[in-house]
Amino acid sequence: MNFNADFFTKNFNELQSHISSMSSGYPLNYQRVDQKTEPVIDALPHFRGSKVLEVGSNFGMYSLLMSPIAKRVTALELDQDNIEISHKFRRFFEGKGCKFENLQFYQQTARSVVDHDYDALLLTLVLYHLNNDEISILLKDAKEKASKIIIQCRPARMIKVNDGSLKSHVSKTNLYNGLCDIASNIQFLENIGMTRIKIVVNENMLGNEVFPVLISER
Repeated sequence: MNFNADFFTKNFNELQSHISSMSSGYPLNYQRVDQKTEPVIDALPHFRGSKVLEVGSNFGMYSLLMSPIAKRVTALELDQDNIEISHKFRRFFEGKGCKFENLQFYQQTARSVVDHDYDALLLTLVLYHLNNDEISILLKDAKEKASKIIIQCRPARMIKVNDGSLKSHVSKTNLYNGLCDIASNIQFLENIGMTRIKIVVNENMLGNEVFPVLISER
């Protein structure tokens, strides 16, 4: 059975009921097929036939959706609760006939990129959560391995801090201006060696924010 975004959406309510401990709240309600995730999902065919490494996979929806497209998918997530939810999601859809034989989830930090073989990177709303050392490790490793990268960023976080409306955590790194806006992420991609960069912005905002997606390759 083909696993895709439509199939995920069709089964989302049943999935929520199946995982009673996650009947509401983050991350289940936060990361679903919506205005934020649709531009990323639409971009995933860019990884067709690739060995994809997703850093910060959350509960694993993107990694699950990449499995039928990619040659191999490796998902790294630091939070153990999210890893457990990922496995529950996987088992739920396997029970409906879907297969994810080329997908592996690991509870690991971004530093672990050096331990994995990949030629494509998925980085959705994660780079500003990494510290300077993690960004530096990722940058060096991706220069050697990655031929394609998709990034989703969150420029409204930087806009809000500049106008004084956001005083909490914005970014753990000061490299590339915190890696929140489009320009800083373009610079990050160019430093890795990406020469073709396409920017996609969903015109439908989510929570008064847009979540641009940068699709790149060498």
